[in-house]
Amino acid sequence: MTTIKLINLFLILILYSSIALAVPSITIQSEIDLTTHIGVEKIHYINISNPSNETAYDLTFSNLQDFTFTSREIPGNSTINYSFKTNTNSSFTETYVTTLSFLYLENITSTPEVHNITLKTTIPRISPTPITIKKGDTISWYNSHSQPLTITEVTSEIDKWSITISPLNHSEETFNNIKNISYSCEIFGTTYGADIFVESNIIEDLIHNSDYDKTLKINLNSTYAPTTLSLEIFIDSFNLEYNDVGLGVGRITNNGDFTALDIELSMPWATFENNSFNLEKAKSKIINFAISPEIYKTADTNKTYIKELTLSGTNIEVIKKNISIFIKYKKINESETQLTFTIEEVRKMLEEMLKLAGNQTENTTTIIYRDKPVYYNFTEEEISAIDDSLTSLDAKGDRTYNLYKQESDQVKQDIESIKGDSQETRDYVNEKLKEMKDLSKNSTSALDSIAKEFKEQQARDLRSKRIKAIWSWVKWILGVIAIAGIGITFFVIKFKKGKIKDLV
Repeated sequence: MTTIKLINLFLILILYSSIALAVPSITIQSEIDLTTHIGVEKIHYINISNPSNETAYDLTFSNLQDFTFTSREIPGNSTINYSFKTNTNSSFTETYVTTLSFLYLENITSTPEVHNITLKTTIPRISPTPITIKKGDTISWYNSHSQPLTITEVTSEIDKWSITISPLNHSEETFNNIKNISYSCEIFGTTYGADIFVESNIIEDLIHNSDYDKTLKINLNSTYAPTTLSLEIFIDSFNLEYNDVGLGVGRITNNGDFTALDIELSMPWATFENNSFNLEKAKSKIINFAISPEIYKTADTNKTYIKELTLSGTNIEVIKKNISIFIKYKKINESETQLTFTIEEVRKMLEEMLKLAGNQTENTTTIIYRDKPVYYNFTEEEISAIDDSLTSLDAKGDRTYNLYKQESDQVKQDIESIKGDSQETRDYVNEKLKEMKDLSKNSTSALDSIAKEFKEQQARDLRSKRIKAIWSWVKWILGVIAIAGIGITFFVIKFKKGKIKDLV
């Protein structure tokens, strides 16, 4: 008996060692960085390897929102490019910690079960037969007769068993040996035979063991889908007086597949009519801007300045265009401009005012800023100083107003310098310029139409000039011919007159 137990223990150890060797060994990277786009389903990939000989089944990632995984399996000694999807609806950066689990095949001991067999009063007398059970299972016989019945093993004489079952009762027998068994039962004087097949209770099944799970950290960055813009500046070179204002026009086109968000334009010396807007895909937008040079010294005139116009947005690459601005020479009386201030100087002045407001405690004074009352404390001396500063700012405002007031005159002068002395052309261009300003709001087609008409007018002017030139040549030639004819006529008359005199 001791020897048999040692042999069984040895077999069990071999079995469990083989089970341990059968577990797949899954390897993945511990951390990955992913970028997805808002409202767009995106597919990502990660490599998962199984260097063992056994297959890993039903790979599953747990505790992940915004992710969609499809269960897969990895055969032994192979690597797969595991795919999964993300779909987000907002902008965020999040770190997820997930667990990768899988199932693998393992030999396990089945749970003992009870199987029922009925000794019937009708044919077939024993049902079911044959029957297959596992080692350790139990069979329960039910005698449906009104008299006792006995079932007896007939397979062998060793460990032979026999069971008597009283009427309308059950009797059970557990089978712990793997073998095929035949038994018989006499019913109404006739012997009926039946078979029992006892199999091993070690079965192969898919199981999960958390000890073999893998942990993965996913850093997810959800952003807006990128798109592509193009920027056209129709005039990128200006020739201005030091206190002049130049008008510029451009066009932004969205050539990408998504809406461009929070578009902004910026450039030193420039103010933009349209700024901070969205632009849908396959759409264009006209932009108007004014250039007001900040020139206050004679030494800063007669120079060309290159200013960088920048186009930026939430989901676009930054676009930069260079604008050339030539400031004509002008002798500036700097004493006349000493009371004007730059934007930076105004900002510093306001900062000083706020500092003073925080330190004074006398004479409460109300300053109205953007229609909202804000209360600060100032002395009379400080109020006088602020009044002088505001007066200077007033002068700056008047100067800016006068600069913009000259806008139309400068536009006309530019057009005259480009188009020549033709009054008809100037009037036509001025009229079309007004139409362009009215139609340029969000209308690319209108701008194209005006440009086309402008070119046609240029062509008509050119044809008119050519016709005038040709007609001048024709008149000159006709004049030469007429003069030559008159000369010949006089010569003939004179010649004939001499002939007549000779004849007379």
